[in-house]
Amino acid sequence: MDKERVEKKEQVENPNEAEAKAKKKKSAIKYILNITLILTATALAVYFALKDNADKIFDSLAQADVKYMLIVLGLMLACILIRSFILFCFAHLFTRKYHLHQAIAVDQIGEFYNAITPGASGGQIMQAYTYKKQGVQIASAVSILAMYSIVYQVVLIVFGTVSFIAKYDFITSLGYIETAIKINDVPLNLPIWPLTIIGFLLNVGVIAVVFLMGYWHAFHNFIMGPVIGLLAKIKIVKHPNRMRENLRIQVENFKIEFRRLSTNVPFLILVSPFI
Repeated sequence: MDKERVEKKEQVENPNEAEAKAKKKKSAIKYILNITLILTATALAVYFALKDNADKIFDSLAQADVKYMLIVLGLMLACILIRSFILFCFAHLFTRKYHLHQAIAVDQIGEFYNAITPGASGGQIMQAYTYKKQGVQIASAVSILAMYSIVYQVVLIVFGTVSFIAKYDFITSLGYIETAIKINDVPLNLPIWPLTIIGFLLNVGVIAVVFLMGYWHAFHNFIMGPVIGLLAKIKIVKHPNRMRENLRIQVENFKIEFRRLSTNVPFLILVSPFI
């Protein structure tokens, strides 16, 4: 009887062990594939960055003053620590069991995927995924990144406004930027200062539209109705209902996170200078 029990127990345990080994093997293969993908993407990014001017870049590095190289590296490390500290502070709004080294990992993963994806589109997605792997709920991770983006945009606008007022004469005195466009074999050169103003207005416009959609009901209905309807008719928007739903979700998320920020003024004062 005892032998039969032992044999039955082994038969129960062996499938479990086999399943555990299969999962471990699958996890190892997945890890190797992920590492291979990251290394391949890194190698391609480095190749395309260096392929045209590799000799000049390496010559410049060889002739560079070590002191200034160390200063540059120190500034880069300082930027990493500041960004990581901000992500760490945002994470602490949702959980106390979070550490600075985890925030550094989130920051660097975001920077890496921003560098290798078109239009820097993959950084925030992978940052949210990394937060989740670190034990932060995905909803909280999305909130963290949304608040970071809101504060960044607001600080950028404030900084741009102050800079524009303080350096108005310098901006209007800037020269021209050469373009590859030619009219009758004459290169089309564009003045820099109007482009600077347009860029600033675009930044202001993005945050202004979100604010207006969130807090002005008539404007919200105008964008959701006639504007998206017109864009659909002229074939710029293929799925108007899907776009309306996405906009609605983004506006609601913005309102929630902005409300959370506005009720944490001391925290906002702490992180804003570092953004």
